[in-house]
Amino acid sequence: MLNLDTSIEKINKVGKVTAKKLNKLSIKKAQDLLEYYPFRYEDYSKTVKIADLQPGAKANVRGIVEIIQNRRTPRQRMMVTEAIIKDETEQLKVVWFNQPYIGRTLKEGDFVSLAGEIKADFAGVPMTSPQYEKIFNNQATHTAGLVPMYNLTAGLTNKQLRFLIKSIISLADKIDDILPNELQEKYKLINLQKAIYNIHFPKSPEILEQAKRRLKFDELFLVQLASQVLKSKVKGQKAEEIKFYEKETKKFVDNLPFKLTDAQKKASWEILQDIEKDRPMSRLLEGDVGSGKTVTVALAMLNVALNKKQSALLVPTEILASQHFETLCKFFKNSGIKVGLLTRSSRKINNSKLVSSSSKGGDETKKNFLKLIKDGKLDIIIGTH
Repeated sequence: MLNLDTSIEKINKVGKVTAKKLNKLSIKKAQDLLEYYPFRYEDYSKTVKIADLQPGAKANVRGIVEIIQNRRTPRQRMMVTEAIIKDETEQLKVVWFNQPYIGRTLKEGDFVSLAGEIKADFAGVPMTSPQYEKIFNNQATHTAGLVPMYNLTAGLTNKQLRFLIKSIISLADKIDDILPNELQEKYKLINLQKAIYNIHFPKSPEILEQAKRRLKFDELFLVQLASQVLKSKVKGQKAEEIKFYEKETKKFVDNLPFKLTDAQKKASWEILQDIEKDRPMSRLLEGDVGSGKTVTVALAMLNVALNKKQSALLVPTEILASQHFETLCKFFKNSGIKVGLLTRSSRKINNSKLVSSSSKGGDETKKNFLKLIKDGKLDIIIGTH
């Protein structure tokens, strides 16, 4: 019996080849398939009579296959499948290219549903390469209503995904709803099971919006919940208190080649107050390029160094690391604070000669550099993520 943890290859009609394709989409079990949501929908909610079709419109048409045949074009040798579909109002010419299996799948007399764009040509108003399916009990999955479209990988089709999801959609009832009933009622949300049903096979645009809203709420709710759990853990942690050295900080600021802005002073003071506490600081310092983030951070690192502790400044690239190194060396010139640069290609201490890891003795230099850090001989270390 299928359950949410059933391996994807054990689902009916999924062989090893298809399973490998699904694995590329991180779909490895039944629940993964249910939680693989569409990224858009084709609207074939209105079934149109053939006589009422308009060029340029997307439409769903239903009728009987009167004629269907495969033929090869004389010049390009392309296989073309042509069909005539008839409803109670008119006939419709339909063409598929390089899909000869359609001519073997559909037979004269089949009741079919087609969905696609109507194009005008000299022969009338044909449908070119539409989605198709045989109709039984007046039910359609791929060509009627709001049809889900999924991100795919090579060799996998939307039709396959819809078929597989449809075959296990009842398992949605087994997924635990994480939201308490009172929250669902407070925010007027549908339950999770209903949302999963209707994100894949919506009965109407209205219920689709409700499904989207519920799933988006869950995503944001889990992000917020994880954030609160993390904050709770952080509050329980201890950090070393970094004493504020007012006299030395004032001297550092007075020796800068520019005057701090009010925003820089405010941000620096908040950071200095934070690191005086016995719990870890969690803070985002935001500002445009050139707004003075580095000098704000330098004030904090100065006080860390005066407390006989170390600071690390990590940036995305080696170029940016070198730029920050040069800036901080200027800030702390003649202060006695040791600033080190450690990247894949550079080892520097207070603008001493660059040492390349590719030169002779590079590995030994790195080892010695790391020992200086470990022994507390460097106050500030700059590197890459």
